[in-house]
Amino acid sequence: MRGCLDTLVRCEDLLTAIEAAPRRISRDLALRVGPHFRHIVDHFGCFFQGLAHRHVDYDERARDTRLERDPERIRGALRETRHGLAQLGADAGLGAIDVHQRVCDDEAVTVASTLDRELAFLSSHTIHHISIIVRVATASGLVINPDLELAFSTAAHRRTFVSTENLCDPCAP
Repeated sequence: MRGCLDTLVRCEDLLTAIEAAPRRISRDLALRVGPHFRHIVDHFGCFFQGLAHRHVDYDERARDTRLERDPERIRGALRETRHGLAQLGADAGLGAIDVHQRVCDDEAVTVASTLDRELAFLSSHTIHHISIIVRVATASGLVINPDLELAFSTAAHRRTFVSTENLCDPCAP
């Protein structure tokens, strides 16, 4: 759950950086990254809708395009999502659930999963879209903290690599 909460904070940080950009950049940029923010929120919405029935259907997204065009709506949806995650009890991840999703044009599958596994998916999925948002924002001229787009495993690997890189250099004479 913590990974999801952390990625949602990253989303809010990105939104703040985009809103702080000069108006001519922020308006165009918001139109290009708004769908990614909406997509992130939609996936969490499907997750929450499915909790009561232990059946998550990621294809039943709201796809509310008004959210894409309104940074305040995005910010509100991100906060609501964080609040919803914070309300999950410690035992929320226990037990099996079904996940339904279209895997190609003519096939949808329902697979067994757990809430913890779906939280891991949502965290990874969110980071994937954050990375796209960071790349689009950077290409538009914004200076964005590059750590925002790092997967947790990549950040951990880099910390380990940096702390051990000088211990044994196979290229050293």
